[in-house]
Amino acid sequence: MLVDQIPEKQKSRYHINEDALIPLPSGEIVAISNQWGIANIEILIEFVRQNGFVVEKAEQ
Repeated sequence: MLVDQIPEKQKSRYHINEDALIPLPSGEIVAISNQWGIANIEILIEFVRQNGFVVEKAEQ
């Protein structure tokens, strides 16, 4: 979600520390939700793969 569109009451649901924000070529800045779980993460992974991103499983 665009950082400047996150309602104040919902900011705790996003990674909004400066080092976690993602700048877009358009100049907009995106924050990623921290509300992902096993039930919905596959939707995000499929979306980003379809849009040219590489997703790899991290070692634990």
